[in-house]
Amino acid sequence: MRIAFAGAEDLDYLVGEDRHVPPSVLEQKVGRREILVLWHDDHRAGALRYGHFWDEIPFMNMLWVREGLRSRGFGTRLIARWENEMRELGHERVMTSTLSSERAAPLPQARLQGLRLLAHARRTAGDPVLEDAA
Repeated sequence: MRIAFAGAEDLDYLVGEDRHVPPSVLEQKVGRREILVLWHDDHRAGALRYGHFWDEIPFMNMLWVREGLRSRGFGTRLIARWENEMRELGHERVMTSTLSSERAAPLPQARLQGLRLLAHARRTAGDPVLEDAA
């Protein structure tokens, strides 16, 4: 297993897996080093995409791991790598949001890696609710 920042050679994979943003946005994010790609057995097996809340606080927008590799720690390793990269860039806080119906939520890992989770928005069938994560 290895994790690396996405490059131009990963765009076809990213476009096929991440249909939440247009290909042009993925291309920009690759250029800004805002996507990490997970490799397993010499194949792309997942990715983590992030941006910045208020143009300042790293915000994890998307985390996915290929079916069949889930619940084996690959997502945790992606998050840990992202957290390490954010820490090296001088960030002390990160943010994310999850659906309340999601099976695997990354929040406990964010706390375990020593970064302060500033806030977590959990969405349900109704309006989003902002929870203080302090």
